[in-house]
Amino acid sequence: MFELIKRKLNGRPFRVVALLTVRNEEAYLERCLQHLYEEGIETCLIDNGSTDATVEIARSFVDRGVIRIETIPYRGCFELERILENEQRLSLEIDADWFIHHDADEIRQAPSPHKTLLEGIRYVDRRGYNAINFDEFVFLPYRNGPSYESGDYVHAMKQYYFFEPNKLRRVNAWKKNSAVNLVSNGGHRVIFPRMRLHPENFILRHYISKSREHLVEKYGERKFSEKEVVEYKWHGGRVDLTSNRVMLPDIHQLKQVTEPNSWDKSDAWKIHGFMVPKREPIPFVVGVGRSGTTLLRMMLDAHSNLAIPPETHFVPRLLALTGNQEDVRKQFLKTVLDSGRWRDFQIDADFFKKCIEQLPDFTVEKGLRLFYSHYAEMHNKKRWGDKTPPYQLQMAKIHGCLPESHFIHIIRDGRDVAVSARNLWFGAGDDIKKQAAFWRKRILATREEAKRIPYYLEVRYEKLVNNPEIELRKIASFIQLPFEKEMLNYHNNSETRMSEMKDCHAEDGSVLAPRSKRLKIHKLVSRKPDTSRIGRWKSQLSPEDKRIYMQVAGDLLEELGYEVSK
Repeated sequence: MFELIKRKLNGRPFRVVALLTVRNEEAYLERCLQHLYEEGIETCLIDNGSTDATVEIARSFVDRGVIRIETIPYRGCFELERILENEQRLSLEIDADWFIHHDADEIRQAPSPHKTLLEGIRYVDRRGYNAINFDEFVFLPYRNGPSYESGDYVHAMKQYYFFEPNKLRRVNAWKKNSAVNLVSNGGHRVIFPRMRLHPENFILRHYISKSREHLVEKYGERKFSEKEVVEYKWHGGRVDLTSNRVMLPDIHQLKQVTEPNSWDKSDAWKIHGFMVPKREPIPFVVGVGRSGTTLLRMMLDAHSNLAIPPETHFVPRLLALTGNQEDVRKQFLKTVLDSGRWRDFQIDADFFKKCIEQLPDFTVEKGLRLFYSHYAEMHNKKRWGDKTPPYQLQMAKIHGCLPESHFIHIIRDGRDVAVSARNLWFGAGDDIKKQAAFWRKRILATREEAKRIPYYLEVRYEKLVNNPEIELRKIASFIQLPFEKEMLNYHNNSETRMSEMKDCHAEDGSVLAPRSKRLKIHKLVSRKPDTSRIGRWKSQLSPEDKRIYMQVAGDLLEELGYEVSK
């Protein structure tokens, strides 16, 4: 079979060899070697001191694609530099036309219309190119989903995200070259003179884990070369990836395989979706106005280590700034200081301006971190977050700037939202049909936006009010914050915290909402959670309003499990 797949080059077989260095990869190896064999690719396997069945599995493929089994002694830690140098040596020794730097948890394919990887690489070679980049699609389990420890994980696992922290990151296949360099880019991107990169990327399916437990075991027990971590800055978030830093994404955040060789490359992920950043999470509370965002803000802000400022509203404008470094710095200051809500934060403007002007290599990210951290320091807190409801539509952009952002989307029965939002200056107005359409559109848009970010949690207002401790423990765990009883006693300090709010100004300087009006609509946060606020729509909406609301948003109410009015 293997010989039949090969193609002739000048009267001899066209040969592509995968250089596969492994250590204790029995969970992946058989499936990987079988795929390479079926794709016409030969394998040189280098074992790095495996203690499981890895070598036995490799030997069973000696007549099915494995042409050589080498060993490289294990010296107590994962030494990528040494592994790559060894692969460079082998690429000079082995008589082949092309090589692939390959891992056991990968499945590589050629794009359509090529039937095999060998055929695709032969096509690239004939066209005069000598290197191939691979688009990386990461497959992994999802939160509260099944384990893929048994069976064919390649066939069973359908969910993925497109991983592209930078362009041309996976140039892993190359035509034989005496000057090849795998080490400089940690094996991600081969380097050699006069590279001619094929314009169409090939496909890399990266099966990074089969279950959460497997992920913790795979990286939690791995020891890395100190030189590579400290000097080369390799291995990133995998270093010290303990159990509490592993969080699988929700299923709705991932894309789904729909048909062979059909891939969705939109919304590329810049960090892996299973790693909680080493920086502590930044909670962003979002949701439709009058859904309990302020209540949740007060609860989180009551924690001894977390400060949540009044609503900011200027972050999306900051993320849209363009120009050179100094232009962006000036625009940043103007946007923040001219904000109609700047007075709420009670930060000295001259001091803040001086701090921003002294920041070296200014970026919007640095400016935002300075703003939030300064606010937290004013309140003797180490951590900070944000509560601005409309940021629900900006989550991906915020995450792109602050990658440790964790978004908490609080949802409330839309009919109670309609009752609570009457006669307010923000929102959809008093027309019940517009209110229903606004609530429905915002929640659906937020859920769609959530597919583009790795850290997203939905919380129901009704559960938060009925069982605050249970819900707060869940939220605290999500943002890696130890639960404190004081979070339940938020109301004791709410009046002081809310007193920060001043008159809210429009862009033209006019008063959009006076301080008294702003304080009035939030007066309930100075009390314990009030369960009587749940279901007010039953008595305060007319039968006609109920009918209209159901007509417009009944499908989403039902999907969310709310009582359906007939």
